[in-house]
Amino acid sequence: MYKNFLQELRLNPETCNAGKKWEINEDELLVKYVNDNKYHEEIAKEFKRTVGSIRARILDKIIFPEYNKENIKELAEKYKFDDVEYLERMIKARITREERSKENSRISKEILENETKEDYDMRMQEIKEKKLNKRIERKKIKTAGGEKYYELLLNIVERLDRIEKKIDGYDFT
Repeated sequence: MYKNFLQELRLNPETCNAGKKWEINEDELLVKYVNDNKYHEEIAKEFKRTVGSIRARILDKIIFPEYNKENIKELAEKYKFDDVEYLERMIKARITREERSKENSRISKEILENETKEDYDMRMQEIKEKKLNKRIERKKIKTAGGEKYYELLLNIVERLDRIEKKIDGYDFT
């Protein structure tokens, strides 16, 4: 579904760069345009990307590095984000992701430091078996239902994975 949406955007001359990797010179140009007070819509047309991707890139590369817990309103005004609450939610989500990533790295490091060679080998074997079982299951599905159903099921699995990641990243408190 996302692939179809992306293909549609790329067929449109105004958004033909949607989903493509950003180049370093594009990031530099983005900073220049933002400093020149260009609106997100103008920048999106210039880069042939969506307004959402421009806003996300500004948030990631410009706003987040300047954020200090007290300047959210100033940043929203300075970088033309009308919805301060949206900006605050996006920054909090990014901070949560980074903290979770650091915590996972710390836990992984502890596991590796305290794990015996036998434990490591057993864990790697379990991972290999899971991957093999997934491949076998996909092959069964592919041969039983044909390519069409296989692609549909893959799409569903990808969506469920994305939903699971979003749920994992959501703070229910």
